[in-house]
Amino acid sequence: MPRRIHVHFLPSLIPNGTLKNSVAVVIDILRASTTILHSLHHGTRSVIPCLTIDDAQRAAAQSNTKGPALLGGERGGEKIAGFDLDNSPTSYSRDAVGGRTIAFTTTNGTKALHAAADAKQVLIGAFSNLNAICDELISQRNSIDLVCAGTNGEISSEDVLFAGAVVDWFGRLESESFDLNDQARIAGAFYQSTTGETGAGLLNTVRESRGGRNLTKLGFDADISLACEIDTIPGLAIYDPRTREIQYRPKTIQ
Repeated sequence: MPRRIHVHFLPSLIPNGTLKNSVAVVIDILRASTTILHSLHHGTRSVIPCLTIDDAQRAAAQSNTKGPALLGGERGGEKIAGFDLDNSPTSYSRDAVGGRTIAFTTTNGTKALHAAADAKQVLIGAFSNLNAICDELISQRNSIDLVCAGTNGEISSEDVLFAGAVVDWFGRLESESFDLNDQARIAGAFYQSTTGETGAGLLNTVRESRGGRNLTKLGFDADISLACEIDTIPGLAIYDPRTREIQYRPKTIQ
């Protein structure tokens, strides 16, 4: 029986009960997914995704880890007043975040994480760990749901591109067949048209997206380039809704 791979262009498009027996991959390329992954790769103890600014402030105050928790995130693409860090992956260096816990809230990404909390497992997906994500998914026998965060309730092309990259990766396997929903087929075709010989290319397409244009206006063009670098981080960011924490699992070298 083919294994199910479904893409959801927005959290609001997830049918009720769909995620309970599946592995969900939450995608917010610009920039929550990319930033969380870079933060954990650079030694953050854990990231606590929060829906609101008040939630983040409470989570930071209640953290039981050594040293005070840091506050990170954005609203409207910009750093929140009184927070330690913004939502730029370049801000989350080892010197800045190593060994720390971060209470993190963003406009779209952390909402998508909470929307996927019913899944059997929740992974954070970014181009930075594309192959680590796909290797993990192929090693399991569960259904797969790729959840795009979108932007303020609208579809984000860069999130769909990543979902399409995963669909394309699985489509190259000859040993297994998959049940794709229409959104998965659209995402796969979009990725192939973007990265093919006549496509605009991944970086150019993301830079010209609504999110890319907004970041360029805010002076974060370097974040777009970083978000489009593939397989720079060999590990997984895994969200546990019970503990409300995202933690890092390095990829095991075979």
